[in-house]
Amino acid sequence: VAMQVLALQHNSPQLCHGIVTSMMESLALLEHAIKERVHQFLNGTLKYNLTTWWLDYISDETSKFLADQGFVADAVGDDYMSRPPKDTAAVRSNLRLLQEIIDVNVNIPERNPVPTLRAVVTRVYEKVGLFVSQGNQVLCMYSGGSVLERSYKEVAAMLRSTQHCKQSSIATLFAGSSGIS
Repeated sequence: VAMQVLALQHNSPQLCHGIVTSMMESLALLEHAIKERVHQFLNGTLKYNLTTWWLDYISDETSKFLADQGFVADAVGDDYMSRPPKDTAAVRSNLRLLQEIIDVNVNIPERNPVPTLRAVVTRVYEKVGLFVSQGNQVLCMYSGGSVLERSYKEVAAMLRSTQHCKQSSIATLFAGSSGIS
C-alpha cells in the first residue's frame, strides 16, 4: 500500500495536468459552440430554422388531423384549372367535412379541431419561447444587463455599435416576437 501511495504522489502532477488539459479543451469546444450559436442568432439563421420548422409542423399536423377525419388530400390535382377532378364525390365529401369542422354549431366531437390546435400552439410556443429566451441571453451578452429594461432603440443602437450584426439582423431579431410570453 505504501508503494501505491508513493506512486500516486509521484504521478499526481501528471494526472492533474491531464485532467486540467482535458477540461480546458472541453471549455474551448463549448466556447466555440456558444460563439457559433450567437453568430447564427445574430445573422438570422436560427429564426429562419425556427419558422421553417413551425410552418412544416403546422402543415404536417393539419394534414394528419384532416386525414384522420377522412379527408382525401389528392381529390383535387395541382392543375385543377385545366383538368377537372376525377372523383367529384371525393371533392364533395371533402367540402362537407371541412364545413363540419369549421361550423361551431355542428357537435361532432371527433371533428373538433380545438384539441389538435391547442397541442400545436403549445408545442410551437414552447419552441418560440426558448428562442426568445436565447435572444434575451444574446442581447444580455452585448448589453451587460437585462435587455428587458431597455427600449428597442437603445438595444438597436447598442447592437449597431458592436459591429457584430447588421440593422436587418436586429429587425429580424425582434420581428414576430411581440405578444409571445
